[in-house]
Amino acid sequence: MHKYGFELGRKWRLSVAELESVFGVKGEVINEEIWLVEMDRELGEKDMNRLGGTIKIIEFFDSVATIDEVEDTLFEHLISRENKKVKFALNLFNYKQQFLKIHKNLLKNLKRKLKDASRGARFLNKPNQNIKSVVIFDEHLTKKGTDLNVLKVEGGILIGYSLAVQHFRSYSFRDFERPARDAKSGMLPPKLAQIMINLACPGDSDCVLYDAFCGSGTVLMEGLLMGKKVIGSDISEKAIADSKTNIDWFRSKFEISRSSELFVKDAIELSAGDFGVMPDCVVSEVYLGPPQSQFPTDQQIHKNFSEVEDIILGFLKAAKGFLKQGSAVVLAVPFYRGRHGNFHITGLVDNMNSLGYEIDKLYKSIKRGSVLYDRKDQIVGREIFRLKLVEK
Repeated sequence: MHKYGFELGRKWRLSVAELESVFGVKGEVINEEIWLVEMDRELGEKDMNRLGGTIKIIEFFDSVATIDEVEDTLFEHLISRENKKVKFALNLFNYKQQFLKIHKNLLKNLKRKLKDASRGARFLNKPNQNIKSVVIFDEHLTKKGTDLNVLKVEGGILIGYSLAVQHFRSYSFRDFERPARDAKSGMLPPKLAQIMINLACPGDSDCVLYDAFCGSGTVLMEGLLMGKKVIGSDISEKAIADSKTNIDWFRSKFEISRSSELFVKDAIELSAGDFGVMPDCVVSEVYLGPPQSQFPTDQQIHKNFSEVEDIILGFLKAAKGFLKQGSAVVLAVPFYRGRHGNFHITGLVDNMNSLGYEIDKLYKSIKRGSVLYDRKDQIVGREIFRLKLVEK
């Protein structure tokens, strides 16, 4: 068995929900930082590239009882490297108040020991900090160095090295370099699109993925990259034209061979006759309402949410005509971040249930069964639901 740790992203609950969906196992969450799990197969960069919510994958190779034993274990691992000069980084997880002292002493003592052993050494950490994933990537530490990780768990300490780190430049390229971008209508981040796809149809390359609000094609492109056949529609002719432009560009950059289908249609008027091949699952960011530069009034909130809810429920009603029973539907819907609490589409959950959809609760979800994705500087956030069609 192999023991792995997955460093969780900023929205750690969503990261864990994705991991549980992809690997089909329950792990242990350590201090909202690491998802710890044992697996009977080896993981690598391919597994990393399919995860939108994981920063890096760690393989733990040893365990010790006390912090005093950590230094010798790390030293022995570093001198086993082939290179004469050792380039490394050190990360501590779940140490809180003890972090500064332990981190500083370990780095200083390891560098001294390596020097005494006639092994030149350079560590890449900034003072009193775990290393940033960007540095791990740029310095090729998973291939031409060592990114060491020390995790305190109940009953001991785990020691490991990073197998793979998130390819942040690829996400940035896929997001900002595509030829047709529509920032005014909102841009679903590729990482979030990837997470949502993994929540709906993990690891099944034959899955037919459908986005009924495809916009400029983020979900469709990420689906193609993950080996899915994709179908996209939108009420806007411009959106479909943008999706086609982006997908053509995407195919040329990433050598995509899977097929795609695009058409213009209002999501609430969809029927089985619109599809050449029936979808297996739905992944969509619905209309989030008008952009907000300042927090809306109660009247505006009611108006905006009523409009969005009508679209969501209209689509879910129409989708029963072409989805198979048991199909997964993953939706990003809007909520507003207030100073003293969040504002949600109040009756949405009950109305979805009444249409025959069951809320498939995500890890550590809020009472509604959803997980929130937002940033501090945003008014409009995304609420992620995973539904299952249980009644045709």
